[in-house]
Amino acid sequence: MEALATLNVWQAGTIALKTVTYFTALSASGGTLFILLFGRQLAGEDKTPIALTTACLAVIGVLASLAGFLWTAAALGGSFSSAADPFLLSIVFENRDTALMLRIIGLLLLVGMLIRARGFGLVTAALGSALVILSFSPGGHPAALGLSPWPQLLIILHIAAVTYWLGALLPLLVLCRRRDGERFGTAAKRFGDLAVYIVALLILAGVSLLWLLFESPADFITSNYGQLFLGKLLLFASLLGLAALNRLRLTPALFSGDVTAPQRLRTSIRLEIAAVVTILLVTATFTTLAKPPGLN
Repeated sequence: MEALATLNVWQAGTIALKTVTYFTALSASGGTLFILLFGRQLAGEDKTPIALTTACLAVIGVLASLAGFLWTAAALGGSFSSAADPFLLSIVFENRDTALMLRIIGLLLLVGMLIRARGFGLVTAALGSALVILSFSPGGHPAALGLSPWPQLLIILHIAAVTYWLGALLPLLVLCRRRDGERFGTAAKRFGDLAVYIVALLILAGVSLLWLLFESPADFITSNYGQLFLGKLLLFASLLGLAALNRLRLTPALFSGDVTAPQRLRTSIRLEIAAVVTILLVTATFTTLAKPPGLN
């Protein structure tokens, strides 16, 4: 692909930092949602590692966001020393001030998951999760196309849906190591029941974005942006296949007493995580290297 053939070190670094930021920030935000939604299905020994993992992801997300901020300034100046240039930093901050501040504040609030107070800690974490979601939307190419408020709201809902799905994967991986298969199965089943609506929302948002970002079907096939977007859709299709396997085959096996079910489900969740990371990498790639035909 032409866009990948011209990839330079600054673009590669941007893609890497974006991918890390996407994964850590959205996983931390989604981990918070998981605890809020499924807390009743979690025992005390389950909540502690999930909360700790969430807090660690939030801290890494803050560091990755700051690193991305400095890296962008360095890329503008063409040298690592440019990361300390006040003028270049001011330019980058002016373009990203709202998103960057929302994300950092939200992620720092998520560290409140370590506070064991049932009231203030969870309320703070819920607010942090919302701020992280808002920090990723709406912006970039959709905003540049001058979308009306309704499509922008759809983008926010799309990101919220991704956050819910991604944020549940690591907690479910923690839970499936427990010997209590029925308790894990209850949480997994409830997650799957809600995920049906999440998938519908993701598909609706995806179709809407395709309609808005591409002027014609030919642009979707021939443009760099369209080809990368198509790759993302194919990966998403594989993710749906794994999710269907979990919901229809592996989760019911937990309740039937199948001793191999936890191991098989753990493998499937790991494959889901790998698929999501790849999707985020592709997303970071086409938002860095390409733009929709409508902006050309």
